[in-house]
Amino acid sequence: MNKMLKPLAIAAMSIAILAPASAMEMPKALTGQWCQVASSGKFGDYIKAKHFCRADRSVAFDVHSIGFWIKLANIKTRIICVPIKIEPWAHGWNVAADCGAEDLSTAVYRMGFTFEPDTDKAVISRWKPQDER
Repeated sequence: MNKMLKPLAIAAMSIAILAPASAMEMPKALTGQWCQVASSGKFGDYIKAKHFCRADRSVAFDVHSIGFWIKLANIKTRIICVPIKIEPWAHGWNVAADCGAEDLSTAVYRMGFTFEPDTDKAVISRWKPQDER
């Protein structure tokens, strides 16, 4: 198994065991690395990386079928998210996910994201979902 996917798979299984809802699969159109190029409050403009995001990008989403990581610039620990609810929305998807630090230094908490991809560009925003636990 890919070196990067192993921690995500372990976290996904751990969260799926602890959470009442089962984990869902991310849409294929979202898979890959998305690098932030601009932001405005809770909204960010992203481009799809050909290989990987440059280190100077303030935020990067690394999306796989079983979940995604959020990498913040100059911070070693990434946030790992496992989707629990995915709904089509306008030109993309609303994703509610259970998220926490990949080194388990923070508790797992629920976050909401709206992904609006357009070929190699996307708008990604975050929101606070209703806690369904």
